Amino acid sequence: MQRRTLERSAIALALLLITALGAEMRLTASQSKYPEHRHQQSDVHRYYVSPAESWLAGRGWETDYRQNFIPPPLQGVFVATAKMLAPSASDGTLRRTQAWIGSLAILLAFWIGCEIGGPFVGLFAAVFFAFNPDVVRSAESLLTETHYFVLLFGFLAVLLCALRIDKSWLFAAAGALLGWTSLLKPFPAPLAILLPAYFYARARTPASLLRGALLFAGFALVISPWIARNFIRYDAIHPISTNAGTALAMGNHLALDAHATIYWEQIQQTGAWRSEAVERPFRGKRDPDGKLMWNEQDVAYRTHALAYIATNPLHFARNYSIKLYNTFRHPLGAPAGPWQGPHLFRVALLALGFLGLVAFAATERAKPAWVIVAILGYFTAFTALFHITRSGRLNLPVKVLLGFFAAWGVVAAARWARSRIATTRP
Repeated sequence: MQRRTLERSAIALALLLITALGAEMRLTASQSKYPEHRHQQSDVHRYYVSPAESWLAGRGWETDYRQNFIPPPLQGVFVATAKMLAPSASDGTLRRTQAWIGSLAILLAFWIGCEIGGPFVGLFAAVFFAFNPDVVRSAESLLTETHYFVLLFGFLAVLLCALRIDKSWLFAAAGALLGWTSLLKPFPAPLAILLPAYFYARARTPASLLRGALLFAGFALVISPWIARNFIRYDAIHPISTNAGTALAMGNHLALDAHATIYWEQIQQTGAWRSEAVERPFRGKRDPDGKLMWNEQDVAYRTHALAYIATNPLHFARNYSIKLYNTFRHPLGAPAGPWQGPHLFRVALLALGFLGLVAFAATERAKPAWVIVAILGYFTAFTALFHITRSGRLNLPVKVLLGFFAAWGVVAAARWARSRIATTRP
C-alpha cells in the first residue's frame, strides 16, 4: 500500500512538473514572435478577430472579407469573450491567455494515455505533447491549434472513458465535445457519423447503436444553432464553414503533381487549380449584403473536385498516395541540419509512434481504446485529401496522435525488457 502511495505521489509530482514546463514554453512562445499591440496576420484578423469586433460593435457576426465567407466561429467567440471581459486587452494578452488555456491539453494528454495503457503511458504522452516543438510554436499566434488540442483531447478522453465504463451520458458528452471541437476546426466533424458506424461494426448490438446515437445527438445539439444561424443568414445550409470545397479543389485537380508541389502555398501561387467554368457564373455577382458570392462558389468547387476524383481515379490515387507520405514526412519549418534540435524530436517521435502503433493495433484490438487507431486512421486519410501547408497546421494532429502510440510503445518495451530480465535471473 505504501509503495502504491509513493508511486502515485511521484506520478502526480512528475505530471505537475511536466505541465508547468510545458505551460512556460507556451507562454514564452506567445510573446516571442509578434509585438504586444499588433495584428500578426491578416487572415487571423479576418477569420477570428473581425467577427468578434463586429459583434461587440453591434453589427452582428460578420467578417471584414469582401466575400460572404463563413469561418468556424469558436475562436472568434474566444476573442469576443476576452474583449468583453477586458475591452483594452491587446493581441499579446489574448495570446498569453490562449497559451495558459492550451496548457490544459497536457493534463488531458495524460488522461488519454492513462485510458490507453495506464499512468506511465499517461506520463510519456504528456511529455511528448508538452515538449512537441510544433505544438509549442503554435502558441505564437491567435490561430486555432492551441485551443483545438484542448477540445480534441477532451473529446478523446471522455470517449475512451465512456467506452471503458459504458455510461450513456458520457457518449452524449463526447459528442458535445466533438461538436465544440468542430466549431473551432471542422475537420473532426465527420467522426460524428463514422464513430457510430465503427461502434456498430465492432459489436453489432442494440447497445452499440444506442452509443452511436447518443454521440451523434450530443454533436448535433451543439452545432445545430450555428447551422440554423447560417441558414437564416444565407438561405442555405452551410454546416460549419465555407472553405473546404476550395481547399479540396486546390489539393485535387488534373494539373497537380503532388511530388513536385508539396505545399498549399505553392499551389496557390500557380493558380493552376482554378477553373474558369466554376468561377465564371459568380464573377462580379454579389449577395443581398453586397458581398462577393464565395459561399456559393465554394460549393461549386467541391462539386468540381469530386467530379475530378470520379473521372480521373488513377491520377487522383497517385497524388493521394504521395500526399499520404507528405503528411508524415514534412514537418513545421526546415531544420538547420538533418539531426538538429526540434527535427530530431520529430523524427524520433515519428519512428516511435509508428512502431507503437503497429504493436498496439496488433495486440490491443479487443480493447475499447483501439478506437484511437481508427480515429488516427481517419485523420490521416482525411488530411491526405487536402494539401499540407508550410506551417504544418494541417498534418499536426496526425503527428500529435502518433505521440500516444509512441508513449504506449515506450512503456510496453520497458515492461517487456523488465520481464525478460526477471525470467533470465538465476
